[in-house]
Amino acid sequence: MSKISIYMFKKYITGFMLAMVVLLSINLLALSLSELKNLGTQEYKIITLVQYILLLIPQNIFDIFPYALLIGSMIAFGSIAYHSEIIAIMSHGIGIKKIISIILIQTFLMASLSTYLGNLVAPELSSLALEIKNSALLKNNSNKELWFKGQNTIIHAKNIITAKHLENIEIYYINNGNLTSIMTAKNARYSNTWKLKDIKITDIKNNKMVNKQSLNVLPKEFIPFQIIKSKFNKKIPKILYGGSVSPKNINKPSWKTYC
Repeated sequence: MSKISIYMFKKYITGFMLAMVVLLSINLLALSLSELKNLGTQEYKIITLVQYILLLIPQNIFDIFPYALLIGSMIAFGSIAYHSEIIAIMSHGIGIKKIISIILIQTFLMASLSTYLGNLVAPELSSLALEIKNSALLKNNSNKELWFKGQNTIIHAKNIITAKHLENIEIYYINNGNLTSIMTAKNARYSNTWKLKDIKITDIKNNKMVNKQSLNVLPKEFIPFQIIKSKFNKKIPKILYGGSVSPKNINKPSWKTYC
């Protein structure tokens, strides 16, 4: 009985893999052709296209899995029936109901495994693929800006390119309600820490200005990554308060004087 189940499962897997390869190839070809129009636009190059396609493979597998399962089962068990192997199996005392139950159990196990792995891997990689594409195309929307109120800072990100890429950032440092310094950066990218580039620091207290090429900032000292990700994916209020200091406690004359 177990040998027959294993044999049927091998046939099932063979048919499924054949159908999966064909359907996935068609899907990826169509996706590649649809992306060709972006080649040469901004920073969208062939390597970006390849990265984008590869990262979308898990999502494509997840999407076409039911069709591959159906076509694969038709190929596998059609082949078994064509070679009269069903009759040979039934001659060993295994009825048609038992054969159907074996097929259903195998289908259920494969579908459960696919659903688990698909939901675990596909969404994250698809999101990363979209970020890479948007970053290469330098897509930004003027309405996608963000103000964040920290403990002693107010941060303004004028352009959210992706959840991990911001441009035109202004950070206002406040001490006892007074504006002490302003830092601006042309862009910031997230990878465990925020890396700010092309920085200008205006030290109001000491009346001096400092330029820096780059600066690493911890997430707790910047806008939390999850807030930016939420802002990038859906609408949330433009002004967010992450600290205990209220805007009304800021010394307004200081702002008027230095801004």
